[in-house]
Amino acid sequence: MKRVSLFVIFAVVTAVCAQAQIFVGGSMGLGFESISRTVGSSASSTKQPSTFVVMLNPMAGFELSETMAIGLSATFGIGVVNHHHDPETKDYSYLWGAAPFMRNNLASTEKLSLKLQSAVGVTGSSIIRSQGRNVTDGPREFQFSIILTPVLSYNFTDRLGLEAVPNILSLGFTALTEKTDSTPDATVTNTNRFGMGVNMAPMRMGTALQIGLIYKL
Repeated sequence: MKRVSLFVIFAVVTAVCAQAQIFVGGSMGLGFESISRTVGSSASSTKQPSTFVVMLNPMAGFELSETMAIGLSATFGIGVVNHHHDPETKDYSYLWGAAPFMRNNLASTEKLSLKLQSAVGVTGSSIIRSQGRNVTDGPREFQFSIILTPVLSYNFTDRLGLEAVPNILSLGFTALTEKTDSTPDATVTNTNRFGMGVNMAPMRMGTALQIGLIYKL
């Protein structure tokens, strides 16, 4: 009975995918933050840590109908935090992740369409600190996410389109676990977040907007 059920599921999935339109694409996001602090009427200011982030999100999927699509996206990112200390101190963050997603068409015209993307994914990240000539391993993070994100698409042709993903408007829940190191005495911190602007990347590596392309095969 179990084998029959698995065969039926496989047959249904195969039939649906055979009728579906395959698409590939991806998006890219950049983020930068720099802060300086001036106390009182002093003419001098103190630089606070500055952050630079690059995020890449390749994806592939099936367009099941004019109003629905499913797929899988990957996440790769790097972030650099400059603490402006002497000796020079920088934190390098490396991020990876994957998330299956579903898209539903909310509104569309001949060229423009507004979609809602629902995704459930996992991400992991590691931090390396460079202080002068010394390099040490920093905390490691693992995050589980459930995210709803609007996607605005513009079709250049029937096959090629431009996409804008405003992460700042996303709504989601994330559960982040941070472990300071791999020793038995490591400190583990669990952080849960829910609200607007929450996305697949940890807060320090999030980008407000990502721009990308999508191509239908």
